[in-house]
Amino acid sequence: MDEEEQRKENLKFLTDNLKTISSSLSILKKNLEEIKNQNAALDEQKKLLDKLSEQLTDSKNNLDDLEKRFTQRTEEKNQYEDLLSKKEEIEETKKGWEKAKLELEEWNKVAQKFNQQEKLRSEPLAKISNEKARLETERDHLLQQEADLKNNDESKNILKETQKDLLQKIQETEKKILERDKIKKELDSAIETKSKASAENPVLKEEMNKLKARLDSLKSLDEPECPFCGEPLAQEDREKLIVKISEEGKEMGDKFRANSKLLKNSDDIVQNLKNDLKTFDALDKQFLNLSRESNQISDRLTQIDDETKDWEIDGAKKLNQVVANLEKDIFAPEARIQLQEIDQELIKIGYDVDKHDNI
Repeated sequence: MDEEEQRKENLKFLTDNLKTISSSLSILKKNLEEIKNQNAALDEQKKLLDKLSEQLTDSKNNLDDLEKRFTQRTEEKNQYEDLLSKKEEIEETKKGWEKAKLELEEWNKVAQKFNQQEKLRSEPLAKISNEKARLETERDHLLQQEADLKNNDESKNILKETQKDLLQKIQETEKKILERDKIKKELDSAIETKSKASAENPVLKEEMNKLKARLDSLKSLDEPECPFCGEPLAQEDREKLIVKISEEGKEMGDKFRANSKLLKNSDDIVQNLKNDLKTFDALDKQFLNLSRESNQISDRLTQIDDETKDWEIDGAKKLNQVVANLEKDIFAPEARIQLQEIDQELIKIGYDVDKHDNI
């Protein structure tokens, strides 16, 4: 029973609290709505303020434009008033300008005639200028040729000394070539002798063996036969034959031993000769280069002599003539006559360039 009372009290308490909270919530919602309405009103006021600000800026700009236009109109007014105050001066200036205009028209007519004549001057002037340029080029070329010839005179002595040294070297090289050819012949002879001895010794060896066999046969048999005819030999003939075969054998042996000695030394001799020849390997190229250089110097000396003769015969005279023509202006005579005639016409026209420009 007590518990039931307690629950009822709790329920009543909660119900009261709920009513209180609901009442507070209603108040808060109402307040929130008022705040929203206030914010909306503020936004509208801000937009109105921005629009008024723009209108104020436009009004200021329009006012600035009006002030500028007023200033311009004021200045124009002042200028017009100033012009009106100078009316007489302007009229006098106008009369002077009109007079100058008439004079200028007259001078333009004269200038037109002058320009026509002046254009005619371009053709003879161009001819004179071209001829002068041609003569100057020819003069410079001849002066350079003269300077080159002077330099050639100086280099000619050097070339002669060089040629002298080259000829001496060529002679020395020719001597070395003869020496080389001599060594080459010695080498060929040594190789040939070696080859001959090398081929001869086996034959001598075989022949000596045959002679020894015959000699041994003659000495060992009591009644030997002749090795040539097969007939029995008398004692005297036998001894003579033994002496003859022994002499032939000795001669062959001497030859064989000489060949053997030669073969033993020939390799060194051949190698030494080959080594000697190697020192002359570049000799032909050296001789060719020296000869070519000597020929070139000879050709150059001949060329210098020819150029000097040509200069003395023709070049020097031509240079003097060209220099005289340039110094005295005696070139392009026809163009000069034509130019003189045109200048006379210009004098008759009476055109004054400075006076024309001043107008």
